[in-house]
Amino acid sequence: MNETEFIIFNLINSLSTSRITSFLIDNNQFKDIHLQLEITNAVLNFEEPGMQNDTHVYYNKINGEKTYLEYIITDENSIENLYELSSAFFDNTNFIILYISKKTNNRGVKIINEKIFEIFKTNFSFKDFNFINGYHGMIFYSNNHTTIVDEKSKPKRNKVSLPRGTYTKTLRSVKDWLEKVGEVSFRELMDKFEDKIELELIEQKKINNSIDILEELKIFRQEHNTGAKRSQLLLHTINEPNRVYFRSKVTPKFDLFCYTDNNSKLFDRKIKAFNHDDLDNNQIDVYYEKGEKPIKVIDFKNRYKIDFNSSYKK
Repeated sequence: MNETEFIIFNLINSLSTSRITSFLIDNNQFKDIHLQLEITNAVLNFEEPGMQNDTHVYYNKINGEKTYLEYIITDENSIENLYELSSAFFDNTNFIILYISKKTNNRGVKIINEKIFEIFKTNFSFKDFNFINGYHGMIFYSNNHTTIVDEKSKPKRNKVSLPRGTYTKTLRSVKDWLEKVGEVSFRELMDKFEDKIELELIEQKKINNSIDILEELKIFRQEHNTGAKRSQLLLHTINEPNRVYFRSKVTPKFDLFCYTDNNSKLFDRKIKAFNHDDLDNNQIDVYYEKGEKPIKVIDFKNRYKIDFNSSYKK
């Protein structure tokens, strides 16, 4: 058992026997600070353990080398949060992902593995366990000695063969359509987006005949709709908390849509075109920067100020 495995063993032992942790999970109150404390407790056998900001735990390895542990909590509805881990600012960092589910969820685990491949291009080990309340837990963790995955075994995560900026340009067109329709489900909006992208690919094929449109659309969707078909809509929806994981600072040009309900099933959630001048939108949250709390539209008018001098330029 190496040092990392020893830490994970201690962490699982603590999480799986803690009535406080189970109580917090039952009440949807188990937060990053609680996981940080649990990880800190798991490294107490090493020298000089401590916490860095609200994002890391650190300790000195047996050889005296300082090591950082970055961590995150996720579930089947917040897997996109894993993008936040790609911004670690310490060189000697390992990563811990705690996945919590009411039951064993192979689909969610598969998506997490895909995201890990996409972000880190390396294997993560994982161990599963049960909390006292019956919830299922899985811990995915990296290791400084982790072997880089052979190129042949990596899942393909190629980009769609479209010019840069095509997604935002296309979604502006989708927004124009949605303004006329009024409101649709997130799934319907994804399908409309795909229809528009297919038209873009048909035009692109006129320039480059080697483009395989069906294969390009597979890349656009990805398995379980985890590709640009979904992620670009998340980025362009103002009250989507996870949009800041795709861009740490989201500028107003991406403010195209907004949710109109809080349905826990993303694909069934209702969504409409966003208009900052519509008074009905004043109390909607705008997520605009990683690490910052959202601001209501009514309190964020400076975000949408128009430079009238530039607008009259020909």
